[in-house]
Amino acid sequence: MCDSFLGSDAGTDSRETRDGVSVYRVTDYASTDLLLALELCNQMIPVQQRQGTPAEILQQLRSAQDRRAQGMCPFQDYHFVAKLASAVCGYAQLFFHPVEKFAFVGFFVVRAGLSLGKQMAWVTSRMCQEIIRQLAQDNEFGACDRMFLELDDPGRATDEKQRRRGVRRITRFEVIAKQCGRELRLLDFDYLQARLGLPADWPGPERPHLLGYVSKGAEAYMKREMVCNVLRLVYTRLNPEGVYDGKAEQDDLYRSYLQELCRKECARVPGAVRLLTAREIVAGAPGAQNSLRTRGT
Repeated sequence: MCDSFLGSDAGTDSRETRDGVSVYRVTDYASTDLLLALELCNQMIPVQQRQGTPAEILQQLRSAQDRRAQGMCPFQDYHFVAKLASAVCGYAQLFFHPVEKFAFVGFFVVRAGLSLGKQMAWVTSRMCQEIIRQLAQDNEFGACDRMFLELDDPGRATDEKQRRRGVRRITRFEVIAKQCGRELRLLDFDYLQARLGLPADWPGPERPHLLGYVSKGAEAYMKREMVCNVLRLVYTRLNPEGVYDGKAEQDDLYRSYLQELCRKECARVPGAVRLLTAREIVAGAPGAQNSLRTRGT
């Protein structure tokens, strides 16, 4: 990596690597690049997982910013855009809790069919390296020692292509974690992704995912207290209460839905949850009777 820093229309600490990828943090929600990055998200993720149109998501981000200013939202958000040949090719969204000292990955997408012979895995690695470098210099985020992220469970894939994609993502993040001196573990627990609106607007059951855990240690278990604390923070404080921005009644109903979902999911958590390696997941875990990822299979 070179030492020259590049300017940006709405970022801080942007620099271009020798291979032509620039990564910077967006701090202005009016950024054109952020809008393009959100459009990329909607192109890369399934319809049922989208939070809305890019304009609607920007409005949710502004609402969350207002709530943080009023002390109503404990998470700080971080948005990173990657560009290749002046075109947006990647986007990462992270949330950091300065008291609990852990982060949650909201989005991490890289455009398929990149130009200049660049591969998605290669750009993903470059993005992670540069994001970690920038975050290490952040006064708040520099103290982060744990990170959580949602990953598709290959064992729940409906076809071989989907299974291979899930395996690739898990393997890729495992390699990146090791490059950063961290370990990726996956909770042996059906983490349900909350609906992004009221059940009437988002029919069907919540979708089970793997909840990945990145840390310096290689723990074999996570205590119930920690699992429930993460679930409470993610379900009731991180999920976008602003999806019904300006409609207090719907927001109250959505908040009640999230609280009930959190209560039911925390009730399922045992005294300790196994932390599986990527290899165990790829090999087809769970195989034990006490696995909490067998529901719905």
